[in-house]
Amino acid sequence: MSRVGLRYDITTENTGPVQGYNSMMYGNPAIPTSLPGQFNRADRARNFGNWDLSAILRYQATANTQWELGFARNVQSPNLYELYAWSSNPMAMSMNGWFGDGNGYIGNRQLRAQTANVLSLRFATQGSDWHLHITPYVNYVQNYIGVQRCSSQLGGACTAANAQAQTGFVYLQFTNQNALFWGVNAEGSTQIASTKAAGDFFLDANLAYIHGENLSLDVPLYRMMPVNGTLTLRQNWGHWQNWIRETLVAGKTRVDPLRNEVQTPGYGLLEIGTRWHSGSWQASLRLENLLNQLYFQPLGGVYLGQKPFAYGTPVPGPGRSVNLDLSYQF
Repeated sequence: MSRVGLRYDITTENTGPVQGYNSMMYGNPAIPTSLPGQFNRADRARNFGNWDLSAILRYQATANTQWELGFARNVQSPNLYELYAWSSNPMAMSMNGWFGDGNGYIGNRQLRAQTANVLSLRFATQGSDWHLHITPYVNYVQNYIGVQRCSSQLGGACTAANAQAQTGFVYLQFTNQNALFWGVNAEGSTQIASTKAAGDFFLDANLAYIHGENLSLDVPLYRMMPVNGTLTLRQNWGHWQNWIRETLVAGKTRVDPLRNEVQTPGYGLLEIGTRWHSGSWQASLRLENLLNQLYFQPLGGVYLGQKPFAYGTPVPGPGRSVNLDLSYQF
């Protein structure tokens, strides 16, 4: 089986003239050499014509084995913040920090659209009571919208000290670079017992690994999840499904030096749960982080200024929690 898709998008972005809260802190827009003056004099309209392509080739080798080769070319235009956040004032740059990392950001009107070229191979095999799926992939991104320490020519927070800082929150400007992602996802399940009295028992597992590299600067990419996986013992028993699950996450040691990204230790979390379903109704009860472990999610962000927390303090993950869900499907 083969499938090919083609898509064309037109994206138009623009903004009106800007001004800060006051001329002393943000520059007088009436002065052509000020930051708002330069921004207002520039041609701010941007038009992007983006071609996307996807292609999948699937081969059913046997009744129980399948191979799938996929390629995708996805183009993404820069967003309004990446293009038009114009001020180098420290407060204004920090307010553009939607990454939750405490760093400040300034836009770049010259950004080009980023193009991801993804090649993946999927192998799937199954028996009467088990299955296994393995998907390695590689993704080369041209004009990846990354960052650099903002130039001192912009003034404000963009100082020489900011350019050299190896700790603390820093100030950055969006820029185009090249990046490479590669990794593998694996998922499988097998039935380990079948009883009349207690139903069927299964062992489920999944594993995910991704490696990201900024090819332009030869440094790790930002917010890359370390290797992680889950192991679940599951029981299907009439209208009930019960499980006990262990989630394992490795320590995050490959971090982005441009953003002074914080490292996090590895951890393991235990969860137990039960789910009841009948017709259109479903209810579930889950006890997450059963042992009340202190842990830090690798992509969970950092404290931004609350005392006594300073730079380098990641936000802890949720402690022990009880979660009840009730749903009706119609």
